[in-house]
Amino acid sequence: MKKILKKRDIRIQWINALCIMMIVVWCIPFELGQVHAAGSNLFDGKSYTFSMTANTSIPDTHGMELTDGITAALLLTDTPIPACYVTMTMPGTPGSWSFVDERSVLETEPVNTGVLKLNGSFLQPELGDHWSQAQWEKEFQYMKDVGMDHLILQWSANTEFGTAVYPTTVAGLTQSSSQDVVAKALQMGEKYDFDIYMGLQLNHEWFSNYTNNVAWLEEEADIAGDLIEDLWNQYGSYDSFKGWYLSFEVDNSNLPDITSWQRMAEFYNDVTTVAHTVSPGLPIMISPFYNVSGGLMPSGWETMWSYILSHTDIDIIALQDGIGAGHAATSDLDSWFAATKRAIASSSPSTALWADTETFNIDFRPMDMRIMLDNMLVVEPYVSHYTSFSFNHYMSPQTVNPLYYKTYADYLATGMMDTAAPRIPTRLTANVIDSMTIHLNWGSSTDNTGVVGYQIYRNGEHVHSSYATAASFVDKQLTPGTSYTYAVRAFDAAGNLSPLTAAVSAATPTRMIYPNLW
Repeated sequence: MKKILKKRDIRIQWINALCIMMIVVWCIPFELGQVHAAGSNLFDGKSYTFSMTANTSIPDTHGMELTDGITAALLLTDTPIPACYVTMTMPGTPGSWSFVDERSVLETEPVNTGVLKLNGSFLQPELGDHWSQAQWEKEFQYMKDVGMDHLILQWSANTEFGTAVYPTTVAGLTQSSSQDVVAKALQMGEKYDFDIYMGLQLNHEWFSNYTNNVAWLEEEADIAGDLIEDLWNQYGSYDSFKGWYLSFEVDNSNLPDITSWQRMAEFYNDVTTVAHTVSPGLPIMISPFYNVSGGLMPSGWETMWSYILSHTDIDIIALQDGIGAGHAATSDLDSWFAATKRAIASSSPSTALWADTETFNIDFRPMDMRIMLDNMLVVEPYVSHYTSFSFNHYMSPQTVNPLYYKTYADYLATGMMDTAAPRIPTRLTANVIDSMTIHLNWGSSTDNTGVVGYQIYRNGEHVHSSYATAASFVDKQLTPGTSYTYAVRAFDAAGNLSPLTAAVSAATPTRMIYPNLW
Protein backbone atom coordinates (compact mmCIF):
# COMPACT_ATOMS: atom_id res chain seq x y z
CA MET A 1 0.00 0.00 0.00
CA LYS A 2 2.83 2.40 0.88
CA LYS A 3 4.50 1.55 -2.47
CA ILE A 4 1.29 2.41 -4.33
CA LEU A 5 0.91 5.70 -2.44
CA LYS A 6 4.55 6.53 -3.13
CA LYS A 7 4.07 5.96 -6.86
CA ARG A 8 0.94 8.14 -6.79
CA ASP A 9 2.88 10.94 -5.03
CA ILE A 10 5.63 10.73 -7.63
CA ARG A 11 3.04 10.89 -10.40
CA ILE A 12 1.43 13.99 -8.87
CA GLN A 13 4.82 15.66 -8.53
CA TRP A 14 5.63 14.88 -12.17
CA ILE A 15 2.29 16.29 -13.38
CA ASN A 16 2.84 19.46 -11.34
CA ALA A 17 6.30 19.87 -12.78
CA LEU A 18 5.04 19.30 -16.31
CA CYS A 19 2.30 21.90 -15.84
CA ILE A 20 4.82 24.44 -14.57
CA MET A 21 7.08 23.71 -17.55
CA MET A 22 4.22 24.15 -20.02
CA ILE A 23 3.19 27.43 -18.40
CA VAL A 24 6.75 28.69 -18.67
CA VAL A 25 7.25 27.72 -22.30
CA TRP A 26 3.74 28.82 -23.33
CA CYS A 27 5.05 32.35 -23.56
CA ILE A 28 7.80 31.50 -26.04
CA PRO A 29 6.41 32.05 -29.55
CA PHE A 30 7.98 30.23 -32.48
CA GLU A 31 7.01 30.00 -36.12
CA LEU A 32 7.92 27.49 -38.79
CA GLY A 33 9.40 28.62 -42.08
CA GLN A 34 8.27 27.62 -45.55
CA VAL A 35 7.95 23.87 -45.95
CA HIS A 36 8.45 21.54 -48.89
CA ALA A 37 5.55 21.30 -51.33
CA ALA A 38 4.91 17.73 -50.20
CA GLY A 39 4.18 18.79 -46.64
CA SER A 40 1.53 20.83 -44.87
CA ASN A 41 2.69 23.42 -42.36
CA LEU A 42 -0.22 23.39 -39.95
CA PHE A 43 1.50 25.90 -37.69
CA ASP A 44 2.09 28.45 -40.43
CA GLY A 45 0.93 31.87 -39.27
CA LYS A 46 0.22 30.66 -35.72
CA SER A 47 2.28 31.03 -32.56
CA TYR A 48 3.12 27.91 -30.63
CA THR A 49 5.65 26.65 -28.11
CA PHE A 50 8.12 23.83 -27.80
CA SER A 51 8.64 21.79 -24.65
CA MET A 52 12.32 20.92 -24.78
CA THR A 53 15.48 21.78 -26.65
CA ALA A 54 15.44 20.41 -30.18
CA ASN A 55 18.02 17.75 -30.97
CA THR A 56 20.03 19.22 -33.86
CA SER A 57 22.08 16.05 -34.22
CA ILE A 58 19.18 14.12 -35.72
CA PRO A 59 19.13 14.71 -39.51
CA ASP A 60 16.38 14.49 -42.10
CA THR A 61 15.67 10.93 -43.19
CA HIS A 62 13.88 10.11 -46.43
CA GLY A 63 12.16 13.47 -46.56
CA MET A 64 11.00 13.40 -42.92
CA GLU A 65 12.53 14.98 -39.86
CA LEU A 66 13.03 12.93 -36.72
CA THR A 67 12.37 13.77 -33.09
CA ASP A 68 14.55 11.70 -30.77
CA GLY A 69 14.24 8.82 -33.18
CA ILE A 70 10.50 9.18 -33.62
CA THR A 71 9.24 10.18 -37.05
CA ALA A 72 7.45 13.52 -37.10
CA ALA A 73 4.72 14.50 -39.53
CA LEU A 74 5.55 15.46 -43.11
CA LEU A 75 4.67 19.04 -42.31
CA LEU A 76 8.23 19.45 -41.03
CA THR A 77 9.82 18.31 -44.29
CA ASP A 78 12.89 20.30 -45.25
CA THR A 79 12.41 23.05 -42.70
CA PRO A 80 15.61 24.46 -41.25
CA ILE A 81 14.19 23.84 -37.78
CA PRO A 82 14.94 20.51 -36.05
CA ALA A 83 11.82 18.61 -35.09
CA CYS A 84 11.13 18.45 -31.39
CA TYR A 85 7.64 19.82 -31.00
CA VAL A 86 4.50 18.99 -29.08
CA THR A 87 1.44 17.19 -30.37
CA MET A 88 -1.20 19.51 -31.76
CA THR A 89 -4.82 18.72 -31.01
CA MET A 90 -8.13 20.42 -31.65
CA PRO A 91 -10.30 19.48 -28.65
CA GLY A 92 -13.51 21.15 -29.75
CA THR A 93 -13.80 24.20 -31.91
CA PRO A 94 -11.63 24.20 -35.06
CA GLY A 95 -8.90 26.74 -34.63
CA SER A 96 -8.37 26.05 -30.93
CA TRP A 97 -4.95 24.74 -30.08
CA SER A 98 -3.48 22.89 -27.11
CA PHE A 99 -0.07 21.31 -26.64
CA VAL A 100 -0.08 18.14 -24.57
CA ASP A 101 2.85 15.95 -25.54
CA GLU A 102 6.49 16.49 -26.38
CA ARG A 103 7.10 13.59 -28.71
CA SER A 104 5.38 14.18 -32.07
CA VAL A 105 3.37 16.50 -34.26
CA LEU A 106 0.02 15.29 -35.51
CA GLU A 107 -1.84 16.66 -38.52
CA THR A 108 -5.34 17.65 -37.47
CA GLU A 109 -6.30 19.67 -40.53
CA PRO A 110 -6.67 18.57 -44.16
CA VAL A 111 -3.28 18.43 -45.82
CA ASN A 112 -2.61 20.92 -48.62
CA THR A 113 0.14 19.27 -50.62
CA GLY A 114 0.93 22.43 -52.54
CA VAL A 115 0.45 20.65 -55.88
CA LEU A 116 0.12 23.00 -58.84
CA LYS A 117 -2.28 21.73 -61.49
CA LEU A 118 -3.05 22.63 -65.08
CA ASN A 119 -6.78 23.32 -65.27
CA GLY A 120 -7.12 23.00 -69.03
CA SER A 121 -5.61 23.44 -72.47
CA PHE A 122 -5.72 25.22 -75.79
CA LEU A 123 -6.46 22.92 -78.72
CA GLN A 124 -5.65 23.88 -82.30
CA PRO A 125 -8.47 22.47 -84.45
CA GLU A 126 -6.22 20.75 -87.00
CA LEU A 127 -5.11 18.29 -84.33
CA GLY A 128 -8.67 17.49 -83.30
CA ASP A 129 -9.72 17.12 -86.92
CA HIS A 130 -7.38 14.13 -87.23
CA TRP A 131 -8.85 12.32 -84.23
CA SER A 132 -11.27 9.46 -84.53
CA GLN A 133 -14.22 9.26 -82.15
CA ALA A 134 -12.21 6.92 -79.95
CA GLN A 135 -9.29 9.36 -79.87
CA TRP A 136 -11.56 12.27 -78.91
CA GLU A 137 -12.91 10.15 -76.07
CA LYS A 138 -9.47 9.07 -74.97
CA GLU A 139 -8.11 12.63 -75.06
CA PHE A 140 -10.81 14.01 -72.81
CA GLN A 141 -10.45 11.07 -70.43
CA TYR A 142 -6.71 11.73 -70.18
CA MET A 143 -7.41 15.38 -69.37
CA LYS A 144 -10.11 14.56 -66.86
CA ASP A 145 -7.88 12.02 -65.11
CA VAL A 146 -5.37 14.79 -64.31
CA GLY A 147 -8.01 17.18 -63.03
CA MET A 148 -8.63 19.39 -66.05
CA ASP A 149 -11.98 21.09 -66.50
CA HIS A 150 -11.81 23.28 -69.61
CA LEU A 151 -10.69 23.31 -73.23
CA ILE A 152 -10.17 26.36 -75.43
CA LEU A 153 -10.67 25.72 -79.14
CA GLN A 154 -8.07 28.18 -80.39
CA TRP A 155 -10.01 29.21 -83.49
CA SER A 156 -13.08 28.18 -85.45
CA ALA A 157 -12.22 30.00 -88.69
CA ASN A 158 -9.24 31.35 -90.62
CA THR A 159 -10.12 34.58 -92.38
CA GLU A 160 -6.76 34.72 -94.14
CA PHE A 161 -7.76 31.68 -96.21
CA GLY A 162 -11.56 31.85 -95.91
CA THR A 163 -11.90 28.54 -94.08
CA ALA A 164 -13.74 27.21 -91.04
CA VAL A 165 -13.72 24.03 -88.98
CA TYR A 166 -17.50 23.73 -88.81
CA PRO A 167 -20.37 24.07 -91.34
CA THR A 168 -20.42 27.85 -91.22
CA THR A 169 -22.99 30.15 -92.77
CA VAL A 170 -20.75 33.22 -92.56
CA ALA A 171 -20.25 34.79 -95.99
CA GLY A 172 -16.79 34.25 -97.42
CA LEU A 173 -16.01 31.22 -95.23
CA THR A 174 -16.16 27.55 -96.22
CA GLN A 175 -15.67 24.48 -94.08
CA SER A 176 -12.26 22.93 -94.73
CA SER A 177 -12.14 20.38 -91.91
CA SER A 178 -13.12 16.76 -92.41
CA GLN A 179 -15.35 16.83 -89.35
CA ASP A 180 -17.29 19.43 -87.38
CA VAL A 181 -14.57 20.18 -84.84
CA VAL A 182 -16.75 22.71 -83.00
CA ALA A 183 -19.54 20.18 -82.46
CA LYS A 184 -17.09 17.48 -81.47
CA ALA A 185 -15.44 19.65 -78.82
CA LEU A 186 -18.80 20.67 -77.36
CA GLN A 187 -20.07 17.08 -77.36
CA MET A 188 -16.99 15.93 -75.49
CA GLY A 189 -17.44 18.84 -73.10
CA GLU A 190 -20.98 17.66 -72.36
CA LYS A 191 -19.90 14.07 -71.78
CA TYR A 192 -16.82 14.79 -69.67
CA ASP A 193 -18.12 17.89 -67.87
CA PHE A 194 -15.68 20.34 -69.48
CA ASP A 195 -16.17 24.03 -70.11
CA ILE A 196 -15.52 24.80 -73.78
CA TYR A 197 -14.29 28.26 -74.76
CA MET A 198 -14.93 28.95 -78.43
CA GLY A 199 -12.20 30.66 -80.41
CA LEU A 200 -13.22 33.05 -83.17
CA GLN A 201 -11.03 33.68 -86.20
CA LEU A 202 -7.33 33.25 -86.79
CA ASN A 203 -5.58 35.51 -89.31
CA HIS A 204 -1.80 35.71 -89.50
CA GLU A 205 -2.12 39.10 -91.18
CA TRP A 206 -2.65 40.37 -87.64
CA PHE A 207 1.08 39.93 -87.05
CA SER A 208 1.87 42.39 -89.84
CA ASN A 209 -1.06 44.77 -89.48
CA TYR A 210 -1.72 44.93 -85.74
CA THR A 211 -3.67 48.15 -85.17
CA ASN A 212 -1.91 50.07 -87.95
CA ASN A 213 -4.46 49.12 -90.62
CA VAL A 214 -7.70 50.43 -89.15
CA ALA A 215 -9.88 49.33 -92.08
CA TRP A 216 -8.55 45.77 -91.86
CA LEU A 217 -9.10 45.68 -88.09
CA GLU A 218 -12.68 46.94 -88.43
CA GLU A 219 -13.40 44.29 -91.06
CA GLU A 220 -12.06 41.58 -88.76
CA ALA A 221 -14.27 42.89 -85.95
CA ASP A 222 -17.31 42.59 -88.23
CA ILE A 223 -16.39 39.02 -89.15
CA ALA A 224 -15.88 38.17 -85.47
CA GLY A 225 -19.40 39.43 -84.76
CA ASP A 226 -20.80 37.31 -87.58
CA LEU A 227 -18.98 34.26 -86.23
CA ILE A 228 -20.39 34.83 -82.75
CA GLU A 229 -23.94 34.95 -84.11
CA ASP A 230 -23.40 31.92 -86.35
CA LEU A 231 -21.74 29.79 -83.69
CA TRP A 232 -24.30 30.67 -81.05
CA ASN A 233 -27.21 29.97 -83.40
CA GLN A 234 -25.83 26.54 -84.24
CA TYR A 235 -24.36 25.47 -80.90
CA GLY A 236 -25.73 27.73 -78.15
CA SER A 237 -27.90 24.91 -76.81
CA TYR A 238 -24.84 23.01 -75.57
CA ASP A 239 -24.41 23.38 -71.81
CA SER A 240 -20.66 23.00 -72.31
CA PHE A 241 -20.49 26.23 -74.37
CA LYS A 242 -19.07 28.43 -71.60
CA GLY A 243 -17.22 31.32 -73.20
CA TRP A 244 -15.47 33.03 -76.10
CA TYR A 245 -11.82 33.37 -77.01
CA LEU A 246 -10.48 36.23 -79.18
CA SER A 247 -7.49 34.85 -81.08
CA PHE A 248 -5.59 38.05 -81.96
CA GLU A 249 -2.62 38.13 -79.55
CA VAL A 250 -1.55 41.53 -78.22
CA ASP A 251 2.14 41.92 -77.32
CA ASN A 252 4.45 44.51 -75.77
CA SER A 253 6.24 45.48 -79.00
CA ASN A 254 3.60 46.36 -81.57
CA LEU A 255 1.16 48.55 -79.64
CA PRO A 256 3.60 51.24 -78.52
CA ASP A 257 1.35 54.21 -77.80
CA ILE A 258 -2.06 55.37 -76.68
CA THR A 259 -3.34 55.58 -80.27
CA SER A 260 -2.75 51.86 -80.81
CA TRP A 261 -4.22 51.08 -77.38
CA GLN A 262 -7.36 53.01 -78.25
CA ARG A 263 -7.74 51.15 -81.55
CA MET A 264 -7.31 47.83 -79.76
CA ALA A 265 -9.93 48.78 -77.19
CA GLU A 266 -12.33 49.76 -79.98
CA PHE A 267 -11.78 46.39 -81.68
CA TYR A 268 -12.46 44.59 -78.40
CA ASN A 269 -15.58 46.69 -77.81
CA ASP A 270 -17.00 45.93 -81.24
CA VAL A 271 -16.59 42.19 -80.64
CA THR A 272 -17.58 42.03 -76.97
CA THR A 273 -20.73 44.07 -77.58
CA VAL A 274 -21.98 41.41 -79.98
CA ALA A 275 -20.92 38.58 -77.67
CA HIS A 276 -22.65 40.04 -74.62
CA THR A 277 -25.78 40.75 -76.65
CA VAL A 278 -25.99 37.31 -78.26
CA SER A 279 -24.81 35.26 -75.27
CA PRO A 280 -25.31 37.27 -72.07
CA GLY A 281 -23.11 36.18 -69.20
CA LEU A 282 -20.57 34.21 -71.22
CA PRO A 283 -17.04 35.38 -70.41
CA ILE A 284 -14.63 36.64 -73.06
CA MET A 285 -10.98 35.57 -72.93
CA ILE A 286 -7.81 36.91 -74.55
CA SER A 287 -4.23 35.61 -74.37
CA PRO A 288 -1.58 38.33 -74.78
CA PHE A 289 2.17 37.79 -74.65
CA TYR A 290 5.35 39.76 -74.04
CA ASN A 291 8.96 39.47 -75.18
CA VAL A 292 11.55 40.72 -72.71
CA SER A 293 14.07 41.42 -75.50
CA GLY A 294 12.36 44.66 -76.53
CA GLY A 295 9.27 46.80 -76.57
CA LEU A 296 7.42 47.98 -73.49
CA MET A 297 8.92 46.93 -70.19
CA PRO A 298 6.69 45.83 -67.27
CA SER A 299 5.83 49.40 -66.24
CA GLY A 300 4.79 50.31 -69.79
CA TRP A 301 2.93 47.00 -70.13
CA GLU A 302 1.02 47.84 -66.96
CA THR A 303 0.11 51.27 -68.32
CA MET A 304 -1.04 49.77 -71.62
CA TRP A 305 -3.33 47.23 -69.99
CA SER A 306 -4.63 49.74 -67.48
CA TYR A 307 -5.77 51.85 -70.42
CA ILE A 308 -7.23 48.99 -72.48
CA LEU A 309 -9.06 47.41 -69.55
CA SER A 310 -10.54 50.73 -68.48
CA HIS A 311 -12.02 51.18 -71.97
CA THR A 312 -13.31 47.70 -72.75
CA ASP A 313 -14.91 44.61 -71.23
CA ILE A 314 -12.57 41.61 -71.06
CA ASP A 315 -13.39 38.88 -68.54
CA ILE A 316 -10.26 36.71 -68.61
CA ILE A 317 -6.65 37.47 -69.49
CA ALA A 318 -4.76 34.19 -69.99
CA LEU A 319 -1.25 35.63 -70.05
CA GLN A 320 1.29 33.53 -71.95
CA ASP A 321 4.36 32.88 -69.81
CA GLY A 322 6.59 32.94 -72.90
CA ILE A 323 9.10 30.39 -71.64
CA GLY A 324 8.64 27.80 -74.38
CA ALA A 325 8.68 30.42 -77.12
CA GLY A 326 11.96 31.83 -75.79
CA HIS A 327 10.36 35.20 -75.02
CA ALA A 328 11.28 35.07 -71.33
CA ALA A 329 13.12 33.17 -68.63
CA THR A 330 11.61 31.88 -65.41
CA SER A 331 13.22 34.76 -63.53
CA ASP A 332 11.27 37.25 -65.67
CA LEU A 333 7.81 35.93 -64.88
CA ASP A 334 7.19 37.63 -61.56
CA SER A 335 7.58 41.18 -62.84
CA TRP A 336 5.34 40.68 -65.90
CA PHE A 337 2.55 38.86 -64.11
CA ALA A 338 2.71 41.34 -61.22
CA ALA A 339 2.41 44.25 -63.67
CA THR A 340 -0.60 42.62 -65.34
CA LYS A 341 -2.23 41.98 -61.99
CA ARG A 342 -1.75 45.61 -60.97
CA ALA A 343 -3.32 46.80 -64.22
CA ILE A 344 -6.33 44.60 -63.59
CA ALA A 345 -6.65 45.76 -59.99
CA SER A 346 -6.59 49.42 -60.96
CA SER A 347 -8.80 49.32 -64.05
CA SER A 348 -10.96 46.17 -64.11
CA PRO A 349 -10.98 44.27 -60.79
CA SER A 350 -13.55 41.77 -62.03
CA THR A 351 -11.22 40.55 -64.79
CA ALA A 352 -9.59 37.21 -63.95
CA LEU A 353 -5.90 36.63 -64.57
CA TRP A 354 -4.98 33.14 -65.71
CA ALA A 355 -1.58 31.75 -66.65
CA ASP A 356 -1.23 30.33 -70.14
CA THR A 357 1.50 27.88 -69.20
CA GLU A 358 3.67 26.82 -72.11
CA THR A 359 4.36 23.09 -72.18
CA PHE A 360 6.85 23.12 -75.06
CA ASN A 361 10.50 24.12 -75.31
CA ILE A 362 12.35 26.24 -77.84
CA ASP A 363 12.66 23.18 -80.14
CA PHE A 364 8.87 22.69 -80.03
CA ARG A 365 9.33 19.52 -78.04
CA PRO A 366 7.75 18.75 -74.65
CA MET A 367 9.08 20.94 -71.86
CA ASP A 368 10.79 19.30 -68.89
CA MET A 369 8.05 18.84 -66.31
CA ARG A 370 10.19 20.38 -63.58
CA ILE A 371 10.72 23.57 -65.58
CA MET A 372 6.99 23.80 -66.28
CA LEU A 373 6.21 23.50 -62.58
CA ASP A 374 8.88 26.05 -61.68
CA ASN A 375 7.17 28.51 -64.03
CA MET A 376 3.78 27.78 -62.51
CA LEU A 377 5.12 28.31 -59.02
CA VAL A 378 6.50 31.77 -59.82
CA VAL A 379 3.15 33.09 -61.08
CA GLU A 380 1.02 31.37 -58.44
CA PRO A 381 0.52 34.55 -56.35
CA TYR A 382 -1.06 36.33 -59.30
CA VAL A 383 -3.31 33.84 -61.10
CA SER A 384 -6.55 32.03 -60.37
CA HIS A 385 -6.23 29.33 -63.05
CA TYR A 386 -3.63 27.62 -65.19
CA THR A 387 -4.53 26.86 -68.76
CA SER A 388 -1.84 25.53 -71.09
CA PHE A 389 -0.47 25.60 -74.57
CA SER A 390 -0.76 22.88 -74.87
CA PHE A 391 -1.54 19.67 -73.06
CA ASN A 392 -2.96 18.19 -76.24
CA HIS A 393 0.04 19.05 -78.41
CA TYR A 394 2.93 18.46 -75.97
CA MET A 395 1.79 16.29 -73.03
CA SER A 396 -0.92 13.96 -74.27
CA PRO A 397 0.03 10.27 -74.59
CA GLN A 398 -1.66 10.38 -77.98
CA THR A 399 0.81 12.98 -79.25
CA VAL A 400 4.13 12.58 -77.41
CA ASN A 401 5.98 10.01 -75.33
CA PRO A 402 3.50 8.78 -72.67
CA LEU A 403 6.19 9.19 -70.00
CA TYR A 404 5.51 12.95 -69.94
CA TYR A 405 1.91 12.31 -68.97
CA LYS A 406 2.89 9.62 -66.47
CA THR A 407 5.46 11.87 -64.82
CA TYR A 408 2.93 14.69 -64.49
CA ALA A 409 0.19 12.34 -63.23
CA ASP A 410 2.58 10.86 -60.65
CA TYR A 411 3.40 14.38 -59.47
CA LEU A 412 -0.29 15.17 -59.00
CA ALA A 413 -0.79 11.94 -57.06
CA THR A 414 2.21 12.30 -54.75
CA GLY A 415 2.94 16.02 -54.63
CA MET A 416 6.55 15.25 -55.52
CA MET A 417 8.25 15.67 -58.88
CA ASP A 418 10.59 12.86 -59.89
CA THR A 419 14.18 13.70 -58.94
CA ALA A 420 15.94 10.42 -59.79
CA ALA A 421 18.51 10.79 -62.56
CA PRO A 422 18.73 8.16 -65.30
CA ARG A 423 21.71 5.84 -65.30
CA ILE A 424 24.68 6.78 -67.44
CA PRO A 425 24.52 5.31 -70.97
CA THR A 426 27.13 2.63 -71.66
CA ARG A 427 29.52 1.52 -74.40
CA LEU A 428 29.60 4.73 -76.45
CA THR A 429 31.33 4.26 -79.81
CA ALA A 430 32.01 6.64 -82.70
CA ASN A 431 32.38 5.15 -86.18
CA VAL A 432 33.46 7.14 -89.22
CA ILE A 433 31.07 6.71 -92.17
CA ASP A 434 32.71 9.11 -94.62
CA SER A 435 34.68 12.34 -94.58
CA MET A 436 31.66 14.30 -93.31
CA THR A 437 29.73 11.75 -91.23
CA ILE A 438 30.26 9.99 -87.90
CA HIS A 439 27.85 7.42 -86.49
CA LEU A 440 27.45 7.16 -82.69
CA ASN A 441 26.10 4.12 -80.86
CA TRP A 442 25.68 3.46 -77.14
CA GLY A 443 24.00 1.16 -74.66
CA SER A 444 20.59 2.39 -73.55
CA SER A 445 20.14 4.14 -70.23
CA THR A 446 17.55 3.10 -67.66
CA ASP A 447 15.51 5.22 -65.27
CA ASN A 448 12.96 4.78 -62.48
CA THR A 449 10.21 6.19 -64.73
CA GLY A 450 11.82 5.75 -68.12
CA VAL A 451 14.19 7.58 -70.45
CA VAL A 452 12.63 9.92 -73.03
CA GLY A 453 15.77 10.88 -74.92
CA TYR A 454 19.48 11.63 -75.13
CA GLN A 455 21.64 14.72 -75.39
CA ILE A 456 24.61 14.58 -77.76
CA TYR A 457 27.76 16.60 -77.01
CA ARG A 458 30.41 17.29 -79.61
CA ASN A 459 33.70 18.80 -78.43
CA GLY A 460 32.02 19.68 -75.14
CA GLU A 461 29.08 21.50 -76.74
CA HIS A 462 25.48 20.29 -76.71
CA VAL A 463 24.61 19.88 -80.39
CA HIS A 464 21.49 17.72 -80.45
CA SER A 465 18.68 16.34 -78.30
CA SER A 466 17.14 13.10 -79.52
CA TYR A 467 13.57 12.58 -78.27
CA ALA A 468 13.68 8.89 -79.00
CA THR A 469 14.76 5.73 -77.24
CA ALA A 470 17.02 4.69 -80.12
CA ALA A 471 20.57 4.61 -78.80
CA SER A 472 22.28 6.04 -81.87
CA PHE A 473 22.94 9.31 -83.67
CA VAL A 474 24.36 10.23 -87.07
CA ASP A 475 26.41 13.43 -87.04
CA LYS A 476 26.45 14.92 -90.53
CA GLN A 477 27.97 17.86 -92.42
CA LEU A 478 31.25 17.60 -90.53
CA THR A 479 34.55 19.00 -91.75
CA PRO A 480 36.86 16.52 -93.52
CA GLY A 481 40.21 15.88 -91.87
CA THR A 482 39.01 16.89 -88.40
CA SER A 483 39.04 15.12 -85.03
CA TYR A 484 35.85 15.17 -82.95
CA THR A 485 35.14 14.17 -79.37
CA TYR A 486 31.69 12.96 -78.29
CA ALA A 487 29.79 12.27 -75.08
CA VAL A 488 26.14 11.37 -74.43
CA ARG A 489 23.75 11.73 -71.51
CA ALA A 490 20.16 10.54 -70.97
CA PHE A 491 17.20 12.57 -69.75
CA ASP A 492 13.74 11.75 -68.43
CA ALA A 493 10.42 13.58 -68.67
CA ALA A 494 11.00 15.50 -65.45
CA GLY A 495 14.25 16.88 -66.87
CA ASN A 496 16.64 14.81 -64.76
CA LEU A 497 19.97 14.23 -66.52
CA SER A 498 22.31 11.29 -66.27
CA PRO A 499 26.05 11.92 -65.98
CA LEU A 500 27.87 12.25 -69.28
CA THR A 501 29.50 9.17 -70.70
CA ALA A 502 33.24 9.01 -70.98
CA ALA A 503 34.29 10.85 -74.12
CA VAL A 504 35.19 9.01 -77.31
CA SER A 505 36.95 10.45 -80.34
CA ALA A 506 36.89 9.92 -84.08
CA ALA A 507 38.53 11.75 -86.98
CA THR A 508 37.02 12.31 -90.40
CA PRO A 509 39.44 11.52 -93.26
CA THR A 510 40.60 14.19 -95.65
CA ARG A 511 39.52 12.22 -98.73
CA MET A 512 36.04 11.02 -99.59
CA ILE A 513 35.23 7.46 -98.53
CA TYR A 514 32.82 5.71 -100.85
CA PRO A 515 30.74 2.82 -99.59
CA ASN A 516 31.45 -0.62 -101.00
CA LEU A 517 28.58 -1.26 -103.41
CA TRP A 518 29.48 -4.84 -104.29
